Amino acid sequence: YNDSAFSSFDPIEPVVQSKAYILPYGVNAIQVTTTEKGITSRDIIMAAPNGMLIEIPWILFDPRRPLDLTLLDREEGLIMYTPEIMINFESVINYYKFVYNIRGIHTVATGLESTSVVFAYGLDLFYTRVFPSRIFDQLKDDFDFMFIGWSTVAFVVGSFIAKRFAAIHQTKKAWK
Repeated sequence: YNDSAFSSFDPIEPVVQSKAYILPYGVNAIQVTTTEKGITSRDIIMAAPNGMLIEIPWILFDPRRPLDLTLLDREEGLIMYTPEIMINFESVINYYKFVYNIRGIHTVATGLESTSVVFAYGLDLFYTRVFPSRIFDQLKDDFDFMFIGWSTVAFVVGSFIAKRFAAIHQTKKAWK
């Protein structure tokens, strides 16, 4: 009997897990960030009654979070379960510009995988970019374009010179 073989006629029952969480604020609206390919980790965008838009990593709401971490849980990147979700003020994405009475939040993927845009509406309108897994597909402002350009030119010239030397070497070898 092969343990790795399975039959589609005998499906495995899904495992359903849930956890309960306590937030320091009420929630007026909630949405999940989206990206073009879905590679980037997701964040949850919540609107609080006090006018804050809060970005919370999905890993804090993962229902698989165990009470006691094992080595396997650590390898998988899980963190220990605690019901209280503490809000770090660095995760407030509208900074000091409070948006009151938010009725809805929309998130849209951009052309870049690391970036998602958030639009919140209600009494006011608010629009911003968020980076759930940090910026990994954009060049920094101090990127050295000249170095890359000259390196590419040097490699192309070097490959032509190496090709010429190889041809001369093969010709000398053939005449021996």
